[in-house]
Amino acid sequence: MTRLIQFHTAQEKFFWVLCTLLFAISLIYAYFVNGTILSVVERERLEKEKTALSSSVGALESEYLSLRNGISFEYAEMVGFKQADEPIFVSRKAFAQNGF
Repeated sequence: MTRLIQFHTAQEKFFWVLCTLLFAISLIYAYFVNGTILSVVERERLEKEKTALSSSVGALESEYLSLRNGISFEYAEMVGFKQADEPIFVSRKAFAQNGF
């Protein structure tokens, strides 16, 4: 048997419509609060990752500067580099004439 809900008065109908609306609004509110909480958690995770990356970049910059300061003409000659007698430069005009 199928049983239908019958409202006897307009007051009952109004009450159930309000209950349904309140339930729907509660669901929408919960959805948006959940989205806000997830966004805050993600932001905190990204802040921690940014801090870790920033310190990593700082360490790499420090290593780069120490290596850069260790390079000299004497070191370059020691590893096999030689001073160029006649340096060759590329002009922009010649590069543009080749169609590039």
